[in-house]
Amino acid sequence: MKLFIKKITIVFLSFVIIVGCTKEPLKIGQILSLDKTIIMNLDISQPDNNTISISDRVVIDKVIDDLNNINVQKLSASEEANIFNNGKVLGKDTTYGFDLLENKDKQTYIMFYLLSEKELVVVNEKPANTLRSISYLNLSDQVSLDIVSSLYKLIKETSNKYQ
Repeated sequence: MKLFIKKITIVFLSFVIIVGCTKEPLKIGQILSLDKTIIMNLDISQPDNNTISISDRVVIDKVIDDLNNINVQKLSASEEANIFNNGKVLGKDTTYGFDLLENKDKQTYIMFYLLSEKELVVVNEKPANTLRSISYLNLSDQVSLDIVSSLYKLIKETSNKYQ
């Protein structure tokens, strides 16, 4: 009987550790409210500090649809620092930052960074009840990677078109 209880305890503790330590994937649409009826502008920032403001409804709707279907995981502070390489990544000419705005003058605290065709980081710079920004990185499942790649190409082409 004692052996049985030990085995059950080991199985139970293993389950608790595995479930408790697993980061559950979320869709961006679950952590942010991206309402197509409210968002009117897309601002794209490039490494040369040039920001382009776009009000093209087709592009904005496509970006929102794509974002709502990308699986992400929350990053720890150290993971965030590693991803951004202490800010060096933001200076690369392959990095695009963008945000979605209700109007041209409205400030947002959510920033999206396309670091490559495979990496999207979502940064909430002013989350409630916390002292630091909260960042999310896309997962490497095929669906998310395909969407990030498509989004990267769209943002890059749109940026080039409106320069």
